Amino acid sequence: MQFHGEQLRMTIVRDLRDRHEAQARIHHLAHHDVLTGLPNRMAFIERAQTLLAKADAAGQTLDGGKSAYTLHFAAGELPPVSAFWSVTVYDATTQLLVANPIDRYLINSPMLPDLTRDADGGLTVYLQQDRPSADQEANWLPVPVGPFYAMLRMYWPQEAALSGAWQAPAMNPAG
Repeated sequence: MQFHGEQLRMTIVRDLRDRHEAQARIHHLAHHDVLTGLPNRMAFIERAQTLLAKADAAGQTLDGGKSAYTLHFAAGELPPVSAFWSVTVYDATTQLLVANPIDRYLINSPMLPDLTRDADGGLTVYLQQDRPSADQEANWLPVPVGPFYAMLRMYWPQEAALSGAWQAPAMNPAG
């Protein structure tokens, strides 16, 4: 643009802070009860979806025919619940529980006294098709030959689980 023979530039600056604050407020209202400020059903649903593992830590689809997997909870980092938690495996094709030789379909917190703790106090769940070594068998959750998914369910989750302060561990290929 020219003005009295001189080339001029025009710059428009827009302050977006109010817009960003409004978007953050709308997001908060959509995910929290207006009266109590506690997470609502929408927040719960979004959080629950993140606890469905369909891929390992590297992003590869979980497949019992291609790999064995571990799910490691560090010492003191079990799912924060006031009731109980469970990890259940489903066949990705049929979406049914996985038939297996030990008739085990989940690992859950009521089983903790019978599970083997790691040397550091943590807990490792072994998700694999073949029977593991004797020292790992108590923590074995059988998986199908093909694709599967694992669901971590938390009953009466504590605030750390609802707010996202606690994060579920990633599924890692064994070995």
